[in-house]
Amino acid sequence: MKQLLLLFFLFFSSYTFSQVEEEPKNYKLYPTDNINIFLKLDTRLGYIWLVQWSTEEETRFSGILNPTSPVDFGDMTIDQIEDLPSGRFELYPTDNIYTFLLLDVNDGRTWQVQWSLDPDEWLIIPID
Repeated sequence: MKQLLLLFFLFFSSYTFSQVEEEPKNYKLYPTDNINIFLKLDTRLGYIWLVQWSTEEETRFSGILNPTSPVDFGDMTIDQIEDLPSGRFELYPTDNIYTFLLLDVNDGRTWQVQWSLDPDEWLIIPID
């Protein structure tokens, strides 16, 4: 009987804990197939940075792929924009190691995100 009760408790607790959703974060890091490169996403505004880590200071850097947000926030003030909820944007990798898809989960709009080691080749273009 004790074993059955313990089994029931373990099953119920694992089911309960698996149902807890994590609070969206303002920023999220996405790994690329390049071991030194991550993409950092502002999940509220859709800005994306290329982040290169290294043990050597001269090769560490961060650069913004899209200096303007993919979404027009109109006449909102900076304080209003900073108070927007997290989780509006998500990145999805593709089979091309240099290409990700940026999704606006609010309205479904999608952008192709190209990163490269050459900043002149960075681009974000709308798909729809």
